[in-house]
Amino acid sequence: MLSPKNKLLIAILALFLLLALALYITHQNYARNLTRVVTVEPIKSALRTDIELMARWEYANEITKSASCRVVVESICKKKGTKAEPGERLLRVNSELLQQEYYNLLVQRKEIEKNIKHAKEEELESLELEAAMLDNQMTWAKKVISANGYIYAESTCIVRELESVGHTIEPGYPLYYAMLLDDTARLHAAVSDEDAKLIHTGDSFTETENGMSAVVESVVFEPETNGLECLLTSEELDSTAFDCPVHLERTVETEEYQTVLPMSALKMIDRNNAMAYCVRKRKTRFGEEAYVFPVSLLVLDHNKEWVAVAYSINDPIVAYYSDTLVDGQAVRVLE
Repeated sequence: MLSPKNKLLIAILALFLLLALALYITHQNYARNLTRVVTVEPIKSALRTDIELMARWEYANEITKSASCRVVVESICKKKGTKAEPGERLLRVNSELLQQEYYNLLVQRKEIEKNIKHAKEEELESLELEAAMLDNQMTWAKKVISANGYIYAESTCIVRELESVGHTIEPGYPLYYAMLLDDTARLHAAVSDEDAKLIHTGDSFTETENGMSAVVESVVFEPETNGLECLLTSEELDSTAFDCPVHLERTVETEEYQTVLPMSALKMIDRNNAMAYCVRKRKTRFGEEAYVFPVSLLVLDHNKEWVAVAYSINDPIVAYYSDTLVDGQAVRVLE
């Protein structure tokens, strides 16, 4: 049978065991509830940036040819986007209807001639102007009638748009739109502010489909889009394909940097500054624990995935930056 003294010792020992178990369980719960983080080590690397442009051909010398009198389109001789040489047929209008329109103009012209003979001095200028306009319309109509209704290209061009068959075109309205083939053809591509910093005059881009090249002429501000545009020229690409987008790409590689981190590990404050969290260990009553502390970083360069910084970092970096972290916060580092 145990003495009272032994019973007391056993009771005290049991109490200590219960306290130790409670502390152990509390610590385990504390550890399990810590914020989990993954760390990453800085690397030495150059930064590669792939620049992609979706460009279209544009021409400074676009032309519009209009009808001088009312006509009806009878047929189309050239497809949109095709090249036309001087004298090639573009479209045909109904010559019988045009003949009737010519007679109507002729009647109007004779009527004005009569009015001019009896006009007052203040009316004369207006009537003469109207007569000259009718003369121009009649001259154009006679030319088209003599060509059996055909409208011809006047210079080497790319047909951009033609009116549809059966469409009635009033005087002064376009018959077709075209672009003169000369040295004004340029590839135009919208470009972001970040990519524009990496593009310089003379840089070569490669067309992704056939591997042909285009050379940067300039990067300009485009008021209509309130953004930047890259202008390129090419002796290899077909500038007649004005309606087809041209996919261009170029890879830019920098010098090697000593400290490069993934973009996910940083919070960009501005173009030149960023913040990250490092991880260290400290001693506690239960042993060592990991904690985080913030560091300010000077940004040297970056692309969409990586950032080069001017900082000698000896501690692991939290791989995924979070605003919920605070200085000195204990964390659980996942392997």
